[in-house]
This record gives sequence, structure tokens and C-alpha cells, in this order.
Amino acid sequence: MKKVISLATYEESQIVIDDIVNSLLFSFDFQSLDNKSFLIIGGSGFLGSNLVKAILSINHLHNVNIEVSCIYKSKKNLKNSLGKWINHPNLTLINRDISKEILLKNKNYNYVINLASISNPSAYSGNEELIINSNVIGSKNILNKINIPKLENYIYISSAEIYGITDENDITEESYGVIDSSSERSIYALSKKLTETFTVAFAKSRKLSFNIIRPFHIYGPGMNIDDGKIHSEIVKAVVRGENLTLFSKGDAKRSFCYISDAIRGLIMVTLKGSKGEIYNLGNPNTFMSIKTLIERVFKYQGVKTKLIFEHNSPYTLSPIKKNKPDVGKLNKLGWEPLVNIQNGFDRTISHTLKAAKD
Repeated sequence: MKKVISLATYEESQIVIDDIVNSLLFSFDFQSLDNKSFLIIGGSGFLGSNLVKAILSINHLHNVNIEVSCIYKSKKNLKNSLGKWINHPNLTLINRDISKEILLKNKNYNYVINLASISNPSAYSGNEELIINSNVIGSKNILNKINIPKLENYIYISSAEIYGITDENDITEESYGVIDSSSERSIYALSKKLTETFTVAFAKSRKLSFNIIRPFHIYGPGMNIDDGKIHSEIVKAVVRGENLTLFSKGDAKRSFCYISDAIRGLIMVTLKGSKGEIYNLGNPNTFMSIKTLIERVFKYQGVKTKLIFEHNSPYTLSPIKKNKPDVGKLNKLGWEPLVNIQNGFDRTISHTLKAAKD
């Protein structure tokens, strides 16, 4: 109990502390990580910052010494996402733009996890070059700098959007969809797909141990509620007491995965994944239409917030009508989602409301 409480030195939110602990609930010899080092790229983002917290917490929960280096681009985002964690003695902060030529003082990392990307739909338009550079050029720069023989595993965080439009009900890692290259929205999906191809080719030529992870709609405490994603818009509407405007019929179906489930899956693949494999990361148990999700959350929260339908969207809408992952490969590692929609959004909204008051 004392070890769990010690996390409060760096984390004020009990919800986040519980999520950190839950993200590490899986069978593994954590003592084997003693004196290992992790490089997390994009550590100021939603997924990245939660991963930084979880990896650092292994030190407290399992009495080991893990060093974490975090590459970030925005100091403001870093402070907002990591808070007191930036003072952790086992954390080294590296301010770099990986899309440019980078210098790493330490190249001998045991694990490198690359999450750096612009993934906000509202930011796609006007940032095409930045998206390509951060995904493709950034990955190339990182891979060319790290010491391959010392590396135990390299993880590239891709996206479920690389599947494009597909008729499949349960999307496996071997699925191939259709992506319209003439759509400005496709810049994100296609640059992710190209980076996957580059990673595989690089791995074969340099004998790199790697995995690729494709997340499906991750949400939870600490996410940016102004990023244009539907789960963010739902939380924002409830927290701010505003009506939610939907620029579609809401019939597109998605699967939503809570952050602690996602981080647990990500770490499990990093430490236990079959080398060279690609893994879907999502919660197929939450597969439902956007409209159904909104109505359920509003009902759970008991709010008077209304759902308004509009036709003129400020940005290009996703053409994907359904997006349900097959996570059989992840299940074989011992992973399963533990947080349902009601509990996940309850936790997210409670945390967001408290953070707004503080």
C-alpha cells in the first residue's frame, strides 16, 4: 500500500493513480527491468504522457531502477500533461523536433517507443507538411540515431486509420482497406502507413527488433477535449454544459478504449510481444454508433445537454463507417479490456471537472 501511495508525490489525481496501477496489472517479471532504459518520443501527448507515468511508476511498485528519457516538442504541453512528474529523478527531458536532424547524447536505450505525431482531426488541414515530417522523417531520424545492437525492442505507434474504408466487421492486422489519396484528411493515415512500411524495411535491413501498434480511439483523463475527436467533444459538452453539434447522422460505428487498458496493452506488447508483429489495440466490446455513444453518456451523466445535427462541417469528415478491431493477437499476450464505457467516461468527466476547478 505504501508503494501505491508514494505515487501521490508526483500525481495529485487519485483517478490517474488508480489508472496507472491498473495499467501495470499483468503477469511479467518486472525485476528483469532493473537498470533498463526507455526512450519515449512524443511524451507530452496524451498517450505518451500516460506511458511515461506508467513506466516511471514501475520503479515505485516493483522496487526497480528504470531510467526514462522523454522527447517532447512543446514545453507548454509537457507541463500540462506531466505536471509534477517532470521532477521525477529517473526522468530525463529532451526538447527536440524529431522532424529535423537530432542529436541524442545517449543512444544505448533498451526500449524505444515512438508516439510522436499530430493526430487531431481539427489540425489536419494546413499542417500537411508537419504531419508527414513528424511521422515519416521523424521516424527515420530516430531509427538512424539509436544503437540497434543495444535495443531490445522498438515500438512504432501507428493508427487504426491506416485500414481506411473496409467492409470487414472485425479488422485483423492483415486487413487492407481503401484510402482516398485525394482527400486532405488522408495525409495522416497515409503518412502512418508509409512509416509502417519504412519501419519494416529498416528492421529487415538492420536486424531491428520491433513491433507496430495500431490504436483504436483511446480516451481518458488528461486528453485534450478541444482536439476535435468525438470522445473529446462528448466530454467537453458535459463538462462545459454545452450542446454537442454533430456534423453527420452519427451512424458511423467505432470502438472506444479507456486509457489504462490502452497503456497496459502498449506496455505488454513492448515487453512480451512477438518480434516483428503488428498489434491492434482497442476495445471491441464497446463497438457502437457515435449517436448511441453520445446518448448513453448523456444518460449516464444525467445532463440536459442536447445533441444538434448540422451539415456544414468545419473540417473534412472521416469516410470510415465502421472501425472494430480484432484483438486476438493481443489477447494471446494475456491482455483484455477491463473498463467499460460508463465507467470510462465517468472517470474521464470526473477528472476533467476537478481539473477545471483547480
